[in-house]
Amino acid sequence: MALILIVEDNPTNRMLAHVIVERAGHEPLATDNVFEALRLAHRHIPALILMDIRLPGLDGIEATRRLKRRPSTRDIPIIAVTAQAMPGDESRIRAGGCDGYLRKPYRPAQLLDMIAAFLPPMAGLPAH
Repeated sequence: MALILIVEDNPTNRMLAHVIVERAGHEPLATDNVFEALRLAHRHIPALILMDIRLPGLDGIEATRRLKRRPSTRDIPIIAVTAQAMPGDESRIRAGGCDGYLRKPYRPAQLLDMIAAFLPPMAGLPAH
């Protein structure tokens, strides 16, 4: 079981990701506040972060840059989960430090595939 930090300001999207992560056998830690997300990431060092890009106060790209600058969090894979799907958005988001990119809306299997791409397989859990 891996700790996965979910940073999402939309309550429905946050709950959906929480349920998918939990049903996959991981431990979700969710917040709608990017500043709290930075504190949680430094305190808990999650195995993976699912980062919304459009967040109030500080966008997900800047939050990712801050996490990638700190030695304690720079190696945490960060997957951008975003509705930003215009030409150039994915390359801009990846240039900001995100390791993966998943466009909303997504199917649960797509999120699970993205998580699996960054986390080692867990013994005893069925494939989705």
